[in-house]
Amino acid sequence: MKFSVIICILIIFFSCRNDRTKKISDEKYFYTKYLNGKIDTNFINKVSLHQLPDTLIAKEVFVLNNKSHIIRKYTSDNHASIDGGALCFELDSLGIIFSKSTTWNSYTRLHSTNDSIENILNTAIEIIILNNNLSCYDYRAVFGPEKINFTKPNFE
Repeated sequence: MKFSVIICILIIFFSCRNDRTKKISDEKYFYTKYLNGKIDTNFINKVSLHQLPDTLIAKEVFVLNNKSHIIRKYTSDNHASIDGGALCFELDSLGIIFSKSTTWNSYTRLHSTNDSIENILNTAIEIIILNNNLSCYDYRAVFGPEKINFTKPNFE
């Protein structure tokens, strides 16, 4: 009797443990990249973070399911090559969820195979699109206001 009870407890313990391991391993992330009219999908092991010299230019807080999240907008224009500048939007709980070139017509977006994480990502992308503080690229926010003096052309 004791032997069968011990076996049942072990079976329950290991079956619960395997389910937990399976749930963790089933969560996968992938980026979709749009460039030159083509969309590619790449599964990744780790979500990217912004680079240290990037400049924070905006942030926005939103609440979803009674949990607050912060989206931070960074730019690499002040240290990148002339056509290598990018905007990246980083979600505090994940990392970079969306990035776009400031020169080229391209972007990269994070997705997840986990439905609840995908819901957070979709909500954050909607906020990025709809919030002027996040969606518009304002050069002055990075380098300060610039005064341009125009002179009249001199025709002789």
